[in-house]
Amino acid sequence: MNDTFYVPNPWNGKKIVWLGTSVPYGSNTFGGRSYASIAAHALGCTLVPAAVPGQAIHAKRENGALHPLTYGSTALTRAEYAAAGWSIPEAPIAPWLPGSENNAEHPGPGYNDYYRTWEHIFPLHPDADLYVFDVAPNNTDFGMDDWNAFDTENWAYRDGSSFADHRTTFLGALLYLMDKMYDAQPQARMALVLGSAFAYEAARSAFDLLQQTWHIPVIDLWGRVNTSPRSLTQLRSKNGTDAHPSDFGHRVLGQMLTQELLRIG
Repeated sequence: MNDTFYVPNPWNGKKIVWLGTSVPYGSNTFGGRSYASIAAHALGCTLVPAAVPGQAIHAKRENGALHPLTYGSTALTRAEYAAAGWSIPEAPIAPWLPGSENNAEHPGPGYNDYYRTWEHIFPLHPDADLYVFDVAPNNTDFGMDDWNAFDTENWAYRDGSSFADHRTTFLGALLYLMDKMYDAQPQARMALVLGSAFAYEAARSAFDLLQQTWHIPVIDLWGRVNTSPRSLTQLRSKNGTDAHPSDFGHRVLGQMLTQELLRIG
């Protein structure tokens, strides 16, 4: 009996849009690759690197208006950024290399500020085969008010308010961005990724709600990697003193991520 079989790669030639922060962006790396780009290369798919260091997804309210957190908030429009005194570039950086802003060996132009607004993500990439929300770090409000006010069966807020009114918490901003994603592509597929210790517990609890409610897959890389003290000296950058993954950490997480994407493919 021949038990040899072939497992197809469903992502070959496909397009994955990766929302995220400095972690999937690849800050502190020196090999010019992040776990997102490693997985994309292994799977043969096109990666849209909408990961920006420092980026949060929710905004804050000041004097009745919405403002970005310290380094930006994905849930804001270009007009809202402009009102807050921010300028968003007209085009993305290309070519782009992870960690290139601090890398003499692989020099590059650095951060892709173009992707700080959702308007440069979903409407411009309605043909994406998968949207990855790797967005846990940098958020400060993981409160439940917006989630508790949401009718999960009818995709609407119970009081009739708009999604735009609920962008000052992580979960409210997540629902807002998902709504924009579905506006761009009604058949959109998405996955939630946890790739570091930054805001891990709070984001894991939030992602669990989405998984339990709508079966959205959660790829918990950080929860499945060895984080003993000796391992962390290698997985973390700057000889283990910085929680961003090292080049070795990105290789390990990238290998895990490749298999996880095949699993949900």
